[in-house]
Amino acid sequence: MSLPSVSLSMVHTASSCNSSDVQAKLNIAAAGDTVSIPAGVCTWTEGVSIGTVGSDAITLQGQGENLTIINMGFSDVAISVPSGTSHFRITGIKFNVNQRSWTWGVINVGSSGDRLSFRIDHITIDNAAGVRGFVVGPGTSRCQPYRLYGLIDHVTVNKSATGGLQGVTVFGYCRDINYTTGLEAGPNAWTEDDMAGTDKAVYVEDSTFNYGGFGISDGVYDVYDSGRIVFRHNTVIGTGPGVHGFDSSLGARWQEIYENRFYGSIRGWNWRGGGGVVFNNIADSEAGPNFQVYRATASYGNKGQAPTAKIDGYPVGGTNYDTYGYPARYQPATGKNNIPSPIYLWNNTNYTPEVMIGAENFIKLNRDFYVGTPRPGYTPYTYPHPLSTAIVPPPPITVPAAPSNLHVK
Repeated sequence: MSLPSVSLSMVHTASSCNSSDVQAKLNIAAAGDTVSIPAGVCTWTEGVSIGTVGSDAITLQGQGENLTIINMGFSDVAISVPSGTSHFRITGIKFNVNQRSWTWGVINVGSSGDRLSFRIDHITIDNAAGVRGFVVGPGTSRCQPYRLYGLIDHVTVNKSATGGLQGVTVFGYCRDINYTTGLEAGPNAWTEDDMAGTDKAVYVEDSTFNYGGFGISDGVYDVYDSGRIVFRHNTVIGTGPGVHGFDSSLGARWQEIYENRFYGSIRGWNWRGGGGVVFNNIADSEAGPNFQVYRATASYGNKGQAPTAKIDGYPVGGTNYDTYGYPARYQPATGKNNIPSPIYLWNNTNYTPEVMIGAENFIKLNRDFYVGTPRPGYTPYTYPHPLSTAIVPPPPITVPAAPSNLHVK
């Protein structure tokens, strides 16, 4: 009688840190496996891709940021995660970008499916300018109906020259809009509650974004297409956060910004969409969000200028708006179905919000945002994030099948 084989997760160690050797091991990795990149300094001229449909929960692990070092010898994504991989981890690598410029990130988490509990940690992106660091979202295709939740922690992004740089870029759960009816083509982040203080967001925590003498506004992160982000317990030098609005995408859905330290802050933190909370942040100079509604003063394609019937007001697809068009579609301080959802800011040092010229009739103190008042009923999500404290199992093994057709004489 034979016993069934028991297959457990395995570690596949690449023969070197070269991308071709790493990809060879990723190609044979199954659900739950780890691909280990050995220590060394390698120059990549092409990227690697994690996972195929059914190969979930793969870990790609270097030996540490000072041991596994990748020099970027090309201008494109170094590590991509395509469809079919919802739960994964990338850790322990340094990327020297060499000031190369491209659009869709050093690490790109595509959204051809839900991403519900990924972790990217202990990654350094060095010598960066003209690039995005970590992209969570669809990449070249926009507005995808997939949920993107996970954790980016203990990462470092160092800027070394002038030019644009987004440390983290987040896209969200959205649907295209019918501009005749004003309705989206199905459920999306704006048909859901704010989900404040839950795990339903991309979390960025315990990380450092050092833009030094090359500071820019909106550099530490940007959010598009109904994305949600929680930014907490980070150190930021020479930049600040910023998010897009309905004028150019569907804008940010939700932000939580707390327990951060900002040095050499840039005043222009553009908050162009959605709700959120901001508390317990310390800046060494005057900082804070600039609330903006671009459609208050200009027309943007099919969205027009506020007020536009079926586009502005609430509920979505309705005409409940004032003479100015308030609430404009997905403007700052809106929530589910475009119903007003005030932004709350409290216990911040050198952090003062500002309403930009043209938005005065759309964003008002003590209506759309409150200073010095906590959000009623709000409790922050568990810190550290549970994904960062998950128990690491012992080295995996495969238990071989028992021999069959044995006879005792």
